[in-house]
Amino acid sequence: RQSSARTELEIVGQLPNSRRPEEIGKPNESLFGVRFLADRAFAATFRRIDPLYAFDLTDPTDPRIAGSLELPGFSDLLHSVSASLLLGIGQADNGGVRVALFDVSRLDQPREVGGYTYGAAGTYSEARHDRHAFAYLADVNGVDHFAVPVNLYSSDGQYRFISSSLQLFEVRNKTQPASTLLIEAGRVVARTTTSQVPAYPVARARAFLHPTSVFFVADDEVLGASWAQPALVNGPY
Repeated sequence: RQSSARTELEIVGQLPNSRRPEEIGKPNESLFGVRFLADRAFAATFRRIDPLYAFDLTDPTDPRIAGSLELPGFSDLLHSVSASLLLGIGQADNGGVRVALFDVSRLDQPREVGGYTYGAAGTYSEARHDRHAFAYLADVNGVDHFAVPVNLYSSDGQYRFISSSLQLFEVRNKTQPASTLLIEAGRVVARTTTSQVPAYPVARARAFLHPTSVFFVADDEVLGASWAQPALVNGPY
């Protein structure tokens, strides 16, 4: 809240404090992702294998760490799927891109319900640092669709560029966290390196989702495909 007597924001609660001295994170960790959802908040820290923290903000003057989940990696982008589900996009422990779905219906016991890892060191998604590169379309006949661009590099340590693609996902049964599924629905490929034809990664990626189709803006090119058959690409235009 803002103090009526001052122009700066007034601090009404903080962690750690004398009543709740537990530190957030471990020494030398960094904070990578934060998401506030009504009277709850989530934060991802990382050094090696570190927690996704869940905070109870029901009493703003007495925030508390409600629970945590240790993860081999971290999420830069945290997106609310529902009151009970949280989507994370970030880095896997091997340096690749990680997309994961968390059940946060119980703040004291957050858990991962599904995830996918792409590539290794060098693999990158613009969505990790720019939300404009992340596209989400809720409730397509009861199923949520979302898309994440990925510049894929080899996993052999040679940092060889392989492809730029738009990875497509579905979230099913989101109203029932115990049976929620994160499903890989395919990908729209913009560029691929072959032994005969070298390619370079997409620098700026955007996606537009329609209930039955998807459009991938890869730099100055636009590709289109049906959601059901994303490998059959129209374009580039």
